[in-house]
Amino acid sequence: MYAFHRFPDDSTWHLWARNTDRLRRIDGTWLLTERVLVPIDAQPDWDLIDSAWFRSHPGRQSHDDLRSQLDVAYRSLAQDGEGM
Repeated sequence: MYAFHRFPDDSTWHLWARNTDRLRRIDGTWLLTERVLVPIDAQPDWDLIDSAWFRSHPGRQSHDDLRSQLDVAYRSLAQDGEGM
């Protein structure tokens, strides 16, 4: 799911998450007995939210780390394409 929060200063915080549901069959009918919000990512990073909240993704990397890795990959692809 996607959600956003607009703040009084007009900035916006974006959240991507999924629900993990637990169902139980009671008297022949499936009933939702538990729903847990499992966050996947958020933009921008918000200092009020501990990164441990993203428990579904151990080893989750910061966006800066991911951008750095992409930069390295793009440079490598550009160099490989020079001889073509």
